[in-house]
Amino acid sequence: MEGYGAMNACAPAEIDLCAQTTLMMEQNAPDYMLLHTCSADTLGHTFGGDSKEYRRQIWHIDNALSRSIPVWRDFGYDVIVTADHGMTSDHWHGRTARAATEVPFYLFSDAEAPEEGDELSQLGIAAWRQ
Repeated sequence: MEGYGAMNACAPAEIDLCAQTTLMMEQNAPDYMLLHTCSADTLGHTFGGDSKEYRRQIWHIDNALSRSIPVWRDFGYDVIVTADHGMTSDHWHGRTARAATEVPFYLFSDAEAPEEGDELSQLGIAAWRQ
């Protein structure tokens, strides 16, 4: 239990969520694990994607992942870090605004990676349909 308080109002705290994920991996060794945090979305809708609250929450996520990914890799997992959408400064993420559609994609794996600088479309993972 770590990370709760006025500076991290989301529950569970990111580091706690990652710890719970690690425990499930240790105890059950699943073939596939999906961790989805809703905290950035919650704070983005509340304060906007350009707010200090949103940026601080992204830091909490980054901090938790930086501590957890090496452990998950040691367990033998490939790890993908991405987002289903970004967040605009006007508290939303609909349609085609760059702030809503261009999100990072990180792969931690021994698999062959694309060339550095290649721009990939996540539509290959989850296509959007109207």
